[in-house]
Amino acid sequence: MGDGFQKHSYPWGVYINADGKRFVDEGADFRNYTYAKYGRVILQQPKQFAWQIFDAKVKQQLRDEYRIKQVTRVTGNTLEELVSKLDDTNQEVALAELKKYNAAVRTEIPFNANIKDGRRTEGLEVNKSNWANTLDTPPFEAYAVTCGITFSFGGLSRSAGFMPQGNSSAGSSGSITPAVRASPMAPCSAALLG
Repeated sequence: MGDGFQKHSYPWGVYINADGKRFVDEGADFRNYTYAKYGRVILQQPKQFAWQIFDAKVKQQLRDEYRIKQVTRVTGNTLEELVSKLDDTNQEVALAELKKYNAAVRTEIPFNANIKDGRRTEGLEVNKSNWANTLDTPPFEAYAVTCGITFSFGGLSRSAGFMPQGNSSAGSSGSITPAVRASPMAPCSAALLG
């Protein structure tokens, strides 16, 4: 089940923190090159978690790890409904942030998930460099994520500023806690878990 708790399809959506703000360029590069860095960034956010938000246009792009039953997921038929269910987030700011994001997407640039497509936003405090799609096709989904520790044979990474206390993760109860993920072939780094 370990790898099932990863949540690495964020390039196809947006991140929102507890303050309701986007805080990172989700499309800076492919996930293999950003997940460890973004795990650390999430731990620097208020309450040390974030929501990954997607619409139905990209649902087929989401990895299998989004389909496990032990995931913290919220759905809505409108952005207003979705945001109203993010109890641990500044909902007013989040809705305004998502609307600003939608207005900033360069929709004339074709979306292509296979390359850095240059489909971006412009004019935002944090722009998205690639794979920017408007969030306009219901149903909308939000997945809660935090950071975990990846370790390999021979050691445990203390990256992201905390030492793991056990093997826990976000469950269906909605709680979000640091998680430990064993992966004998993975580098020592922070990983995104949900």
